[in-house]
Amino acid sequence: MEKMIADLSRSNHELERFAYGCCHDMNEPLRGMVSMAHLLVKHNEGALDETSQEYLQHIVKGANRLQRLIQDILIYSKVGAKGITQESVSIQDVVKEIKDIYSAQILENKLVIEESFLSNCVWGNRVQIIQVFQNLIENAIKFQSSETPKISITSKVYDEHFWHYSIKDNGIGIEEEYFEDVFVVFKRLHGRQNYQGSGIGLSLCQKIIEAHGGKIWISANSDAGSTIHFTLPSSPSASF
Repeated sequence: MEKMIADLSRSNHELERFAYGCCHDMNEPLRGMVSMAHLLVKHNEGALDETSQEYLQHIVKGANRLQRLIQDILIYSKVGAKGITQESVSIQDVVKEIKDIYSAQILENKLVIEESFLSNCVWGNRVQIIQVFQNLIENAIKFQSSETPKISITSKVYDEHFWHYSIKDNGIGIEEEYFEDVFVVFKRLHGRQNYQGSGIGLSLCQKIIEAHGGKIWISANSDAGSTIHFTLPSSPSASF
């Protein structure tokens, strides 16, 4: 059993290195393709018929989507790597930073964000913890219903070593039968034409949280939307 675990761990590590290497090598030529596609659109503005312009726009959108996907895979492959910086991270500061990032969308959608009991700190990698909150808050903004969007972010003690965080929204929600599926890499519950994204966001959150020693799960709201729950360590002894 120990040998099987060691072999599996080594295999996973090799796959992560392979994914990172492939994505890193693809990123540079793709960046050039995206730049050239944008230049082609700009250079031929007004000179092409409507159909040709539409084809060019499809090329640009496809290249941009592939670039975002590669970036997401690169981030995903780095999670769990040894030697990353760990520190005390203020969740209040993290949420404030994310609200600044999405200030335009918050104003445009008249989004209400409520915060309760966030004056605490977790222990881990600041960049990765920001990615968790950013992905979850971004999802709550993206998958909104016809109602005025509202997000509630709360925390409470989970046990002596972990904080329990909840991000509740009043959006379109997630059916209970898909509570596990949404954490599968590239798994999408909605068509790309309706909602943009690579299908990695929740998988990335799960990988980061589990790498920090926590866990993540979903519950349905009694009225509308859903709630994402997750735990993060409150001290160095509980993480990684």
